[in-house]
Amino acid sequence: MKKSILFTLAALATALSLVSCKPDPTLETSRNSIEADSDGLQCNVEIKANYPWSAISSSDWIILNNTSCNGDGTISVYVAANTTNADRSGTITVKCDEGITRTISVSQSQNNALHPDGDESIISSLGGEIVIRLSTNVQYEVLLSEDATWIESLGTRSLESFDHIFNIAENEIEEQRSATVTFRNEALGIEKQYLITQEAHTPTLYITHELEEITAPALTGDGYRATIDWGDGCTEAYRPDASHRYAVAGEYRITIYGQKITGCECATLKGVKDIDFSNI
Repeated sequence: MKKSILFTLAALATALSLVSCKPDPTLETSRNSIEADSDGLQCNVEIKANYPWSAISSSDWIILNNTSCNGDGTISVYVAANTTNADRSGTITVKCDEGITRTISVSQSQNNALHPDGDESIISSLGGEIVIRLSTNVQYEVLLSEDATWIESLGTRSLESFDHIFNIAENEIEEQRSATVTFRNEALGIEKQYLITQEAHTPTLYITHELEEITAPALTGDGYRATIDWGDGCTEAYRPDASHRYAVAGEYRITIYGQKITGCECATLKGVKDIDFSNI
């Protein structure tokens, strides 16, 4: 009986000695933080451990490969491109089966952007104010192309919405013209261009009358081309002897418009109320 007890005590002592020889857990990471720019990043994190461990990401834009190992290992980290206009942050958590945890912080800068609302505006020949709305998260400057003397920048209406206001001068020539507005941050190397196109001046003659029938006046100009709008919904190509009879009596405004018109011979027009040459 005594011999049996001695063997039991010996086995217990051996077991206790084995438990006491179990090493303390260790878990170390080769880096405590990761910083990525808006284009993204791929890197490795070395893990030193003497027990099994696993790793998880807090965000779907932080992608991990080799997320577990029994002992030393390497985690492959891929930070996706940031397509948002704000900085963002997340974490990678490495946890040992023995209860030790290490946290790696991940930060990524915003996607630097300059976004005008659209790419182009088409302005009538009369000109006037236009507003270009710009969405951005960086400082910038506004540049007009060198030939844009007919565009005047009037600044912004609001520091929050960045509505850029431009005054467009009247186009007095019979040719379409265009200019470029550039929004630029030279330090970051980003810019966005916006095209402003203004329609050509169209010489126009207006005749107001209450006649039942009227003949178009002879136009003056070298090689002119014109159209007649009789004011009752009927339109036709201009010819010097063109005439029109109205189905319903009343006041009508004839519009004659085209290119290379310099005036008209209106002495033959009888019974008209007004002739407007202001847009020729």
